[in-house]
Amino acid sequence: MNQPLDIQFKDIKVELEPGLIKVFSNLELWRYLRGKDQQKISFLIGEIKKRYKEKYSQALNIRDSSLLVEILVHVYCHSLGLRILPHLKIAFLKRFLEKLIDRAKVVDCGERNRDTNRWFWDLLAYFKSIVLLIFPLELRVANLR
Repeated sequence: MNQPLDIQFKDIKVELEPGLIKVFSNLELWRYLRGKDQQKISFLIGEIKKRYKEKYSQALNIRDSSLLVEILVHVYCHSLGLRILPHLKIAFLKRFLEKLIDRAKVVDCGERNRDTNRWFWDLLAYFKSIVLLIFPLELRVANLR
């Protein structure tokens, strides 16, 4: 069985598995995304895909725009959830949001046979410019765990 490959790219943690990459929404990734420089984000995606190909001798079958959108949306939801959480007073809503935050901490990006949501990210990729417009210039890191 293939063991996941752990990549540290500028302290951004990425794990590679056959047909799947996992990008961790951590402080280093948030700092890297600061300014939402599309060239820089594209470089990161290219680097991840390059290392995937080196590891598995085949390309990751996910479009760059789909990967970009999936990562940005998860990171933004993670950030937004952390900002809202301290203000929630209703216990069941707080628990629900905590579960969503936990899910957003790791961005699982899989090929169609590994990711049942790939169709959604592929569709959303057509609106990449809108996603980039909505994504904040800087993520607030005060509540990052």
